[in-house]
Amino acid sequence: MIIAGRERFQMDVVMRGVVILGLVGFLLNGTAASLAARGFLWRTV
Repeated sequence: MIIAGRERFQMDVVMRGVVILGLVGFLLNGTAASLAARGFLWRTV
């Protein structure tokens, strides 16, 4: 999506792709942090 938009000089498509990638990264980070907190619950004494 980002590469196709870049090749066609469609900055709106590129920016939309960047925002989507940012949101996916944010959600994955939150999910990983939540799983780590639950997985290492025994270590937080």
